[in-house]
Amino acid sequence: MPESHVCKICNEAFDTPYILQEHHVAHTGKKPYSCETCDCWFPTSSDYDEHNLMHSDNKFYLCKLCDKKFLEEKELNKHFLTHAEKRLGYICQVCNKGFYSISGRNKHLKIHSAPKPHACERCDEAFRTEFGLKKHNKIHRTYVYILFESDFAVSDCENGNSG
Repeated sequence: MPESHVCKICNEAFDTPYILQEHHVAHTGKKPYSCETCDCWFPTSSDYDEHNLMHSDNKFYLCKLCDKKFLEEKELNKHFLTHAEKRLGYICQVCNKGFYSISGRNKHLKIHSAPKPHACERCDEAFRTEFGLKKHNKIHRTYVYILFESDFAVSDCENGNSG
């Protein structure tokens, strides 16, 4: 998100101040949007719009993971990402990388705390594995280019001669 507007209650970020303002209603418990077809009330217009899809005869796109309906395919695709975010619910507190399981995250955490016995002789970097050190050493390789001098004439501009 280029600029985010963050809810001070739950820290959720939104693209626009309008969406943030509408989101705040969810924290109040108020439900100002009512369905004209059935007796349902909703805290946000987007919740109301989503609900109205079930009363609509229009074509819609169905999420196969949770059965939510969307009028546009791009909205379904955007929604589908929320499932991926939920699956990556275990976040490393050091580098913010996401994991599908707590065991995956815990295994990852070792990279931040494990001993690094393989030290680079050229800089201050150190690595847990010899392979990591070998991979790192590639940045220190120097390439030597041999330039061949060729004869060329230097012109003598003052005399108009080459030579």
